[in-house]
Amino acid sequence: MPKLVRKITGKEITERLRISLRNNHTLDEKDAMWLLCSQELRLLGFQCAGPTDIYVPLITPDGRPLTHFPNGTLIKEHLIYLDQPYHCAADEYDIKYAPKPPKPR
Repeated sequence: MPKLVRKITGKEITERLRISLRNNHTLDEKDAMWLLCSQELRLLGFQCAGPTDIYVPLITPDGRPLTHFPNGTLIKEHLIYLDQPYHCAADEYDIKYAPKPPKPR
């Protein structure tokens, strides 16, 4: 059912929290840094988050920016979408659990 809401006039107001994971690190280190931020939010009493955008400048181990994937396509032409936090292997292989029927006696 549609809902009528009042439009915000003027400059857009955002209630989003900016989290900066500073300096160059490996993706594993960035994962650890995000987990620390996430834990801090929990300790402050926050339990849920809305849609989240993460921009990751990909670099070489010596800090130079990367512009292409190994197959030659431009990084800026791609997005990664994730709708759910967990992946079900049965969905991937189209294998659903179904108990076997009992054997006749």
